[in-house]
Amino acid sequence: MRRHMFKAVLLLMALALVGGPVAADDITGHEEDTRTLDCPGPEGVPNNQEPPGPGECDEPEETTYEGKYWDNDVQCNSGGTATPVGDLYFEGDEGDLWGVVGLCNDGDGALPVQGRVHARGSMEDGGFTVTADGDKDNDPEQAQGWAQVYAGTGGPSLTCGDANGKQDSSHQGPEDGQDDCG
Repeated sequence: MRRHMFKAVLLLMALALVGGPVAADDITGHEEDTRTLDCPGPEGVPNNQEPPGPGECDEPEETTYEGKYWDNDVQCNSGGTATPVGDLYFEGDEGDLWGVVGLCNDGDGALPVQGRVHARGSMEDGGFTVTADGDKDNDPEQAQGWAQVYAGTGGPSLTCGDANGKQDSSHQGPEDGQDDCG
């Protein structure tokens, strides 16, 4: 299983270098839902949900609010090309020298692991990013988090996310970092 994921990441890294892949968001999918959430108590807002906005949970009789909740359940976006291992996505512009390529499997693909892998980059930014983001249904637990490698003019960096954060690479927080990679 690790060999398959490693090969997929290597393929995406190669495509990032050759194709000049960048996008602001992950085109492959998401791991968030909007739902009714309980107003936070004295312990504060859990890492996997958005805090209440202005005018929400201000009064004692207010017990819920509408907000985003990160459930680590990968949902692939529409518009991908179906393959045996998952949905494949491409986006880019040769004129502006940027692009992104990604693969998403939310349980419909033949791979035994669910999640998203994407590479993005641009000549303007002078670098590229490769991200692997796992689903809550993966075993072992390490395959449920995410890892992101950036290589650019400022040098390489590695960032990861685990159960202490949102477990969604598209919504990184201060609780995510290199110390989550080990």
